[in-house]
Amino acid sequence: MSEPRVLETQGARAAPSSAAVAVTGACDFLAGVGAVLGALCMAAMFLLIFGEVLSRAFLGRSIHFSWEYAGYSIGAVVFLASATALRRGVHVRLTLLIDNLPRRLRAVGEAVATLIALAIMLVVTSALFTMVSTAWVSGAASPTYMRTPLYIPQGLMLLGLVMLDLQLVGRLFLILLGQPTETKVSTLMADH
Repeated sequence: MSEPRVLETQGARAAPSSAAVAVTGACDFLAGVGAVLGALCMAAMFLLIFGEVLSRAFLGRSIHFSWEYAGYSIGAVVFLASATALRRGVHVRLTLLIDNLPRRLRAVGEAVATLIALAIMLVVTSALFTMVSTAWVSGAASPTYMRTPLYIPQGLMLLGLVMLDLQLVGRLFLILLGQPTETKVSTLMADH
């Protein structure tokens, strides 16, 4: 695996303040929690699909809720794991422009890209919050056999987006301090 990405800035790296350490530490902890929740959702999805296959093969019947909840699980996995993916540097990024900037401008390019990403994600988070709130207030449920309250799977997605928003804020702190913006997953929850 590649080394953690360090943005080069003018002169030596700034020493992180206790506030920056606290903010980035909290963001990393939450990202780790999201990764664990995402892994649990992935395991649940596997068990649901495996149970469905076994039920059809040996009992000749379907488990009516398996595909519905597997779908909810995949949505939760994507959103809950996004903050960890950002911190680890394993998400899809187009760095062609930033990598070709002069060294002194790379941190500026990263900061601008992070601010743009944060602005976009705050709009998406706000829209999803509205959707979850509406589902909660209206009592909206899935049009399936289980009648699952929709605020539950939507709420898991919202939780993941909030974690991603916080991780973007933490990333901005790290960029401004000239600290590494990416790390290994084993260090995300190690100090907590």
